[in-house]
Amino acid sequence: MLREEITDRAVALAKSSSQVDVTREHLLVAILERPEIEPDDWELWLERAQLRIAKSGTSIEPPEIPAETAELLNRCSTTKAAWEVADQLVQSLRQDWTAGADKERATQRESTNTQTKESEATSEQADAETVAKEPLDIDEVLAKFDSLVGMQEVKNQVIQLAHLHQLNLRREEEGLSSVPVGLHLVFTGNPGTGKTTVARLVADLYRTLGLLPRGHLVEVQRADLVGGYVGQTALKVQQTVKSAMGGILFIDEAYSLASRDDFGSEAVSTLVKMMEDHRDKLSVIVAGYKQEMEYFISSNTGLRSRFQRYISFRDYEPFELTDIFALECKQHKIKLSPEIRDELLKLFSNLPSDERNGNGRLARNFFEIMYARMASRVGEDGVITKDELDEGFTVEDMPEIQLPEEKLIGFHRRN
Repeated sequence: MLREEITDRAVALAKSSSQVDVTREHLLVAILERPEIEPDDWELWLERAQLRIAKSGTSIEPPEIPAETAELLNRCSTTKAAWEVADQLVQSLRQDWTAGADKERATQRESTNTQTKESEATSEQADAETVAKEPLDIDEVLAKFDSLVGMQEVKNQVIQLAHLHQLNLRREEEGLSSVPVGLHLVFTGNPGTGKTTVARLVADLYRTLGLLPRGHLVEVQRADLVGGYVGQTALKVQQTVKSAMGGILFIDEAYSLASRDDFGSEAVSTLVKMMEDHRDKLSVIVAGYKQEMEYFISSNTGLRSRFQRYISFRDYEPFELTDIFALECKQHKIKLSPEIRDELLKLFSNLPSDERNGNGRLARNFFEIMYARMASRVGEDGVITKDELDEGFTVEDMPEIQLPEEKLIGFHRRN
């Protein structure tokens, strides 16, 4: 059973990237993803094996299993045997990496448009740049938070969180005990209110403070965690958590796991256990609507004890939606005149509240619509002049929104 599962996973890895053969790296990743095989000092080699198989091939046929790989697969009949095969493959990959056998492929990954061979950096240094970039300074991270439109309450809570962790780190430097704060968070709010953006910045913050070594973000939903048959769900959760180790697992619409079916319950139970087993190497952020998230957290005692800090994201005001639109213009260097900005503010202000539920996405959608209308306008005569480029958006580019007629409530005189 174990051999077949490892074989299926290795073949799936090769097939997903259109590779011709199932390589030793595919096999190594398939073994190290197993929940029962998790030596801490192999995490780096799991990442390096994943880097090697990341490049897509061109095969449209099912991948073949070469004799060498098949021999190693046949040995994976027990957990101990699979562990020994993994150890052999890690040692082989270590020698390969040190010898610089991957230098050409690493260069191609960094830039497909550059064929330079002037770099004399060692393969270990190249890998360090690929796997982990230099962490940001705390002031740089907080400056990113400050640049977000609105969200003052969110910013205040994140700054308080940073100060709590900084205080704990300082106490530890002096040999004092730290006060448990926890890395796990609950984000509540409507779609488009910036929850994912803030989650990425929290990942940067945790890494900068030394709380998480990698500081990356793995974003998932129910479909990524729940399987189609009993037993598959636990394996999917374990594999997903492993991919987020050293960083943040961000579960959007997490409340959907609180459904009454066994699969959702299995996913939550497995997640809670792994949060406990890896509490110093993993942060989990769950997000969704306020009421639904309150129900989700209360549905499992393990969740209640691990999620103690809530951050609420309110809907954007019309002037904030206008600011988000203006940021899009600034990013793409498209002129936004005061007149057009005023018209946008009026438009957002007149939209019914239920039509503003898209929040930040609504502003970005408006930007795309206006850009498309501008393209039609300036390209109508077949020539796009420099003056037209410099002009930016005009009134003609404004979207035509049909506002609902005002309804009269109560008694009123007929005309």
